[in-house]
Amino acid sequence: MGRKTAYFLAIVLGAMAMVPRATAPANRADLRAQWEYSHAVNAVVTFAALCCSVMSQLTARD
Repeated sequence: MGRKTAYFLAIVLGAMAMVPRATAPANRADLRAQWEYSHAVNAVVTFAALCCSVMSQLTARD
């Protein structure tokens, strides 16, 4: 759920603001930073999920 939230809030909304147009929006640098940070957050959340999954398998008792 966290990945989809980060994707929608940062990536999709940023992409919608960058719809092809004749001139770049004034806040292009801010949109680019938001885009990059959202990818970093997505990577951290995905890695945390992987770690939790591995730890649950390693500590599982039969």
